[in-house]
Amino acid sequence: VLRSQTRAVNEREGPGVLDYLVLVTEGLPEGVGKRPAGAHRGKEKNGWGAVLGVLVLGLVWLGLRYRIRKAGPVKKVRWQERKESGLVKTDAKFEGRVVPVELGESSYPIYIGWEVLGDFGRTFVEHCGSKQALVITDENVAGWYGQAVVESLARAGVWAQAAAVPAGETSKSLPQLERLYEKMFDLALERSDAVVALGGGVVGDLAGYAAATFKRGVRLVQVPTTLLAMVDSSIGGKTGINHARGKNMIGSFYQPRMVYADVSVLGTLPRRELGCGLAETVKHAVIRDGEFFELLEKEWQQILALDQRRMIELVERNCRIKAAVVSADEKESGLRGIL
Repeated sequence: VLRSQTRAVNEREGPGVLDYLVLVTEGLPEGVGKRPAGAHRGKEKNGWGAVLGVLVLGLVWLGLRYRIRKAGPVKKVRWQERKESGLVKTDAKFEGRVVPVELGESSYPIYIGWEVLGDFGRTFVEHCGSKQALVITDENVAGWYGQAVVESLARAGVWAQAAAVPAGETSKSLPQLERLYEKMFDLALERSDAVVALGGGVVGDLAGYAAATFKRGVRLVQVPTTLLAMVDSSIGGKTGINHARGKNMIGSFYQPRMVYADVSVLGTLPRRELGCGLAETVKHAVIRDGEFFELLEKEWQQILALDQRRMIELVERNCRIKAAVVSADEKESGLRGIL
């Protein structure tokens, strides 16, 4: 038995996915639900309490039905309609691919291009309109791309500063989060300002959680620089930090204003990290796209050689798979569990 959301995703995206299996029995097994012998039955003689309860529930139900009918049906606005209405805008000058993540008023685009980091500032302004931004990155990525992003924002009229945390999983911690809060206070960051998460999954999770919680939410943009982050962690709004008693147990769902992936930056990625991202693409292909799985088997050498055309196609197809699942199940209450 498929939920309607799952069925809609399958019709758009390809092969069916089993969401829920429901077993229906004709009756309870022998002995289940029966009152134990000798149980007290005195209260059954007075049924006025039950009658009164039913009447109250009936009145509540009638009130709810009236409010629901008065509100009218829920209107599902498609991506194109939202763009035309101005709820969601895209950068018309962007040279690359754009994948939509459809989440109602929280919808956003994923930009995928090659050597497009220099144009980031213009696209940032299109989606955020912020005059100030804090670029959060790690010490490795800062040396490669931190200055380029800050300068691109400056050319677009955005005043930006960078804050770098140590590279590695240990930075997803309360002490590093506290450091970022101090920086945000120093800059007097407002809700109309933005946090730019420039890096891999660690930076995306940490910076995203900082953005989600500072002043109850400032604007967030994800700029992934690893293959794993491009095809997975930057999409879907999962943010958080680790704790001594559990990984990713402190966090929130907080969607970015956009995701901006310059695939050419993968040229500075260690081969092992590239392999981690490629494993995620194989997982997505196994789950939802058999043709894509065959493509990965056949052209893995071009992919590992970072062939421009193949890498853009690789990232785009993975983003479409992840976006479709997230659009159907934002808070991981059902279908998103397949990932």
